[in-house]
Amino acid sequence: MTSSEVDSFVVAFKEVQAIDQEYVAQIQQTSDAAEIQTLEEEAQIKKAAAVDATSGIDVARYVEIMTIAQNDPDVSAVIVEKLEK
Repeated sequence: MTSSEVDSFVVAFKEVQAIDQEYVAQIQQTSDAAEIQTLEEEAQIKKAAAVDATSGIDVARYVEIMTIAQNDPDVSAVIVEKLEK
């Protein structure tokens, strides 16, 4: 994994987090199961589009880096450091 891939991951991660926050708020405001499912599907589509729109990364590589970060404390530390900048 290159430094530029990590940088791209961080940019995409921030976008994904923003979308998550937006949709969590909407989902919490409804009790309709069908509406919740629709909102969750919309969020997934927007998150994938946000990752794909980020230069230097695609959804598959984003998922790979996320998995690596969850299992490798050193990689996770680098990502957290970049997220905090």
